[in-house]
Amino acid sequence: MGRAAEPTKRAAVGPFQVRNQGTGRCMGMPAGDDRMRVWNCTSEPYQLWDLIADGRGAYHMVTRRDGRCLAGYAQGPSGWATWLSDCDRSFTNVDQLWYVDPAHSADPARIANLFGRVLEPDRGWGGANESPVVTNDNQGLPHQKWPLIYGP
Repeated sequence: MGRAAEPTKRAAVGPFQVRNQGTGRCMGMPAGDDRMRVWNCTSEPYQLWDLIADGRGAYHMVTRRDGRCLAGYAQGPSGWATWLSDCDRSFTNVDQLWYVDPAHSADPARIANLFGRVLEPDRGWGGANESPVVTNDNQGLPHQKWPLIYGP
């Protein structure tokens, strides 16, 4: 009788910053706050990310700060907050799976959950420093696009 196959370690692509095209600020979260926000861009680990492919076209977005994954209630309404949570390495938690298009380019990417809602800074904050990052219906607006800046 053979041994059960061990999970394959998936290669990470990164590090990169996730910079909002509309505000010029970077997505991240400093210590003590698990809610995703945009901040003035720095090279601090809380603003550095890796993509880990699920093998079906979606990704985990993993922070270099502590190895947790970006999450957002995938079936939630527009305006739902995003946060960090422990990564589900089986890639079955839809709240942690994101489509990143394009994923390997500095061209502005649309980052969408499995239900098509995209990341954007909360409009009520006007793109200010510390604006929460939420999911919203895709309208193709500049503040819904995020160039991935590799090797900051």
